[in-house]
Amino acid sequence: MNKTNRAFSSLPIDQAHEQSNKIVKGGGGAIGLTDSSTQLLRWMVSGPEMSRIINDFELSQQLVRNIAKQKEQEDLRHHEQMKGVQNTFRNQVNVVCSTIEEMGNPFADQTGDLFVLDTRDVADSKVVETVRTVEQLGKDQY
Repeated sequence: MNKTNRAFSSLPIDQAHEQSNKIVKGGGGAIGLTDSSTQLLRWMVSGPEMSRIINDFELSQQLVRNIAKQKEQEDLRHHEQMKGVQNTFRNQVNVVCSTIEEMGNPFADQTGDLFVLDTRDVADSKVVETVRTVEQLGKDQY
């Protein structure tokens, strides 16, 4: 269920029901429901409609306040679709590609050494041993 027209704003139906209950309770419609079965039944029947009416009222008030903003086109893109993020990603991919071209493919290297990919600095032998035995060390500690 969608409450807005924005991407990634869908709610499961049970969560939407809870949101509807919250709106009715916020409007003072859910006070003392457990005291009387008649009141509970009345709320069960009229609660969703009260929620809709309250939402319609709040929406109309919001539209009145935002009439000037309504003229602007709302950007509904995901944040990763923005130009700046795309440029940063492209630049990072280009840096990785140029590093691999300059230094060779680190995944094709058959040495037993552990090294930093961009500088090719070889790690100390104690660090290499720790990396190789870290899984067994974790299992032993567990």
